[in-house]
Amino acid sequence: IPDLILLDIDMPLMDGFQFLEEFEKLSDSVKDQTKIIMLTSSMNPNDLSRAKKSKYVSKYFNKPLAIDNLMTLTA
Repeated sequence: IPDLILLDIDMPLMDGFQFLEEFEKLSDSVKDQTKIIMLTSSMNPNDLSRAKKSKYVSKYFNKPLAIDNLMTLTA
C-alpha cells in the first residue's frame, strides 16, 4: 500500500482526475493510509478548484516542484 502518491493532472493514459475516480473505488483502508499530492504545470483555476474538492488530495502544487515543498510535508 503506498503511503504517498505524486499525481500529475496531465498523464498519458488517464488524467489525474480520472485516476481519482478509480482511486475512490479502492477499499477504505487503502484510501485512509494514502496521501495524494496533485501536481500540474497548468495555471487553469478549474484544475485547482477540482483538486480542492477531492477529499483524497492532501496538497496541490504547481510544477516545477521545489524539493523544499515536499520536505515540509508531515505525516
